[in-house]
Amino acid sequence: MNIYNYILENKKKGKKLFSILVDPDKQDKNELISIIEKAKSAKADFFFVGGSLLTNDSLDSCLSTLKEHADIPI
Repeated sequence: MNIYNYILENKKKGKKLFSILVDPDKQDKNELISIIEKAKSAKADFFFVGGSLLTNDSLDSCLSTLKEHADIPI
């Protein structure tokens, strides 16, 4: 099941979900790892990744770090 359908299914059931929005341009790797640990503790359901600029290779680096350190869907 993709994330969109998962959100719709849980909405039908009245279940609330918690997502963390990560802006790749605003965190370095160490800050992102800290965010991942906090998200795990908070039992976040998803990471959403995006921002207005997306400079350099920040998106690729951010996604790699999330995939390496988190088991939360992106």
